[in-house]
Amino acid sequence: MSGGWKAGLSAAVLLVFLAGCTRYQLAEPRLYNFENHYLFKTRTAWNTTSEYRAVMWTKSGEILDALYFFEPTPNGQSPFAPESQEKFPPFRTNMTVLDLRDFLTTSLSNIKALDIEYQSAKPIKLGQTDAHRFDFTYRRKSRLEMRGIALLAIHDHHLYFVLFMAESSHYYGALIGEVEEILASLRVPAKAKS
Repeated sequence: MSGGWKAGLSAAVLLVFLAGCTRYQLAEPRLYNFENHYLFKTRTAWNTTSEYRAVMWTKSGEILDALYFFEPTPNGQSPFAPESQEKFPPFRTNMTVLDLRDFLTTSLSNIKALDIEYQSAKPIKLGQTDAHRFDFTYRRKSRLEMRGIALLAIHDHHLYFVLFMAESSHYYGALIGEVEEILASLRVPAKAKS
């Protein structure tokens, strides 16, 4: 009788554990259109979930790698947090490239990124939309060394923001080829959806 009880308890514990893991959904390889905010394609499956004002994609868990697609952010708001949280800087439609870099630095610092260093900053296109790309490194409070890419575009009075961050010694190198393909295919619509 005790063997059946142990098997039942083990099954119950497993179900509770698996229920806690269901916040992720599988994103199959295909062309994606996130509510007319972002259009892109991917060649492999990813795990995905929604967080705040973003859809987050990951291969190995968000601590090791994460690709965020933030909802278009209107003037005066932050893509990182609800309006009631004031520690994140607000987006302003008149931001210059230097303002965007400062916005990114402050936002990353507020999510516990330490020692942020920029490797490059350059203008790019998201389809027909002008954007800026920032490649950077940082360290987490846990001492985990990270690398990242941020794409920021001011389009139709909204901030379009895509952010990739991954642990630098393995996960960044393992994923950068596919992430670059996703970013190269990325487009924003002609008009922002409010």
